[in-house]
Amino acid sequence: MPTQDANQPNRDPLESIFDLLLPQLLTVLSPRWKHRSGSLELADWQVLLETAVRAPQTLPTYLANLYPAESGWSYLLHDLELTLDAAKALPAPDVTDWQALADIQHRLLTAAAQSFSPKTKTPPAPNISSQLLSRLNQHVAASSDPDQMLDGMLALIQREFGYPCVNLFLLNAGRTALTLQHLAWDDSAPRPNDPISLSATAGIIGQVISSGQSVLLDQAAGPIDEALGPAWSDIQSRLCVPVAYNQNLVGVLDIESRQASAFSEYDRTVLQALADQLALAIEKVRLQRSQQRYAREEAFIIDTVNTLSTERDSTEVIKLMSQKIAHAVEAGACVICRVDEKDKTVTAIAEYTIPENNNPARTWRPINSPVSADDDPIGQRMLKEARPILSRAVANERAIWQKPLAGQGQWNTVMAIPFEIKPLVKGFVEIYDQNPQRHFSADDAKLCRVLATQTAMAIEQAHLFDQTIQRLSEMSLLYTMAQKISSSLDLEDVLNMIVTSLRQAIGCRACCIFLLDETGQQLE
Repeated sequence: MPTQDANQPNRDPLESIFDLLLPQLLTVLSPRWKHRSGSLELADWQVLLETAVRAPQTLPTYLANLYPAESGWSYLLHDLELTLDAAKALPAPDVTDWQALADIQHRLLTAAAQSFSPKTKTPPAPNISSQLLSRLNQHVAASSDPDQMLDGMLALIQREFGYPCVNLFLLNAGRTALTLQHLAWDDSAPRPNDPISLSATAGIIGQVISSGQSVLLDQAAGPIDEALGPAWSDIQSRLCVPVAYNQNLVGVLDIESRQASAFSEYDRTVLQALADQLALAIEKVRLQRSQQRYAREEAFIIDTVNTLSTERDSTEVIKLMSQKIAHAVEAGACVICRVDEKDKTVTAIAEYTIPENNNPARTWRPINSPVSADDDPIGQRMLKEARPILSRAVANERAIWQKPLAGQGQWNTVMAIPFEIKPLVKGFVEIYDQNPQRHFSADDAKLCRVLATQTAMAIEQAHLFDQTIQRLSEMSLLYTMAQKISSSLDLEDVLNMIVTSLRQAIGCRACCIFLLDETGQQLE
């Protein structure tokens, strides 16, 4: 917060925020400003914004002079919309900035109600939207739980406007369907027991998704589709507006009413502004979750590096990594496989199944037993092209990777991530899950690839460590043998010592030394 000027002890805090925000806002707004007949030049709009901050009592006069009386509301809402769109494009607007913009909008709309003639069909409640935007911003700033934050925003909208049914549908990752994630219904309607999903290509929802524009339906023009259960079979009006952030559609705000012709064009404008606020809140949730995820992954990777740096046994290394990967992506199981390109085989060298959520006890792969690529659909694809693979269960079919070696149940989704460190290590990591709709995000795949690479490096490190120990053991043996040979002149003792040492070093059951006889023809 900027420090207050000593010569202005009573300065409005809004002025300090506005002084910092305005230059950034004008930078974005200037190339976007759309000059329309009767609307303001950008310089006049800047003066009007400054007046709203520094001398709001003079706004009615300014508005009456700057906007034509018969279309003042239309032009003012147009200019406010451009300004809010520009604010959304700022690099990092915070809650304080949005609160300031909401206050300015509130002052402008309040003054407009006094300035414009009643003949211009002044919106029924011009102050409601600005006051509600202010409360929504305060709610977002005060909420720590993402789900409660969005539920609370819908409840505020319902209470303010009296709509019986307010819904927020969010797009799935594949952008093929929308799920009712948050709602605010009146007391007459029971909440759904099962999730409600709608196609992203059908009905009024599909129209909003395909066009990116709001859609208003009224019973007088035809039946309302997609009833949300028996409690809403008598819907007479429905208004759906897109929820988008930076042109990226994330969902649909759906408002329903049992009254015919319940929505006006003004409702469409106001609800679009509220949908924009919801989009900002959803983006805040996404950024919070991304930040939390990145912090968790960073700590996880550091912990893994520290653990692997102290563990030298390759068997323990891969067991540990399979466990860590399964927990990192919150899946059901993880398998680490080695690939033999020469023999065209795949060998599972470690497996970990999370013993909860009714997960099968095993995956389909035997441990340390090579499987021919001809019998391994995943390994076969990996041998052809080492790239990430995602497979899902198909109705009325059961792929070989779905059936566990032991126990009940089946796996319904598997993702495979390759790893390679030439020339010693080549293979892939498999992630199994029971959920046939389990979505593995790009972040999941990236984390798995990092951990798979760490696994390969750990395997190589353990292998090199074993080789180093073996070489040191051999050098120690040679040194010991050299000392014993130099200290004995008895040939038989020397030879006995050599065969005994070799047998112990190699681990064989017997060791013999054959010498040529005096004729050079026989070994004895």
